[in-house]
Amino acid sequence: MKLQADIKIKNVILHEFEWECTNFQLILDIKNNYPIKIKLEDLELDLINSIDEKFAYIECGNIIIKSKESKEITFNIKLYNKEAANLINNFINNKESVFKAHILKGKLQLFSILPINLHNKTKNIDILDLIKYLYEK
Repeated sequence: MKLQADIKIKNVILHEFEWECTNFQLILDIKNNYPIKIKLEDLELDLINSIDEKFAYIECGNIIIKSKESKEITFNIKLYNKEAANLINNFINNKESVFKAHILKGKLQLFSILPINLHNKTKNIDILDLIKYLYEK
């Protein structure tokens, strides 16, 4: 399934770099190509590597993008350095390219009337698919 949104990295702002973790903001410019409004409330998720270690925590406030419009969205990210290094090591040495996105909190609204609770949903993400998607852009 092709993603119906154009996503571009606008800016990355480093807030704090420590031995244990790195805090930064990722600002994306997202264009909604869907014929309906995208509304996502209070998104929080963990990214988990192939050996079940949480390597990142991501949060974002409310996202509302009208049909055929663009908007800058800011994600606050806490990257756990050791676990992220394990993800990279497993990708390079063991050819394990899949990690999980586990949604802790969030609500998606379609047509502004049908709320979908995203709490406790999990999605497998392949690093190779991400690289291919970014390369095509």
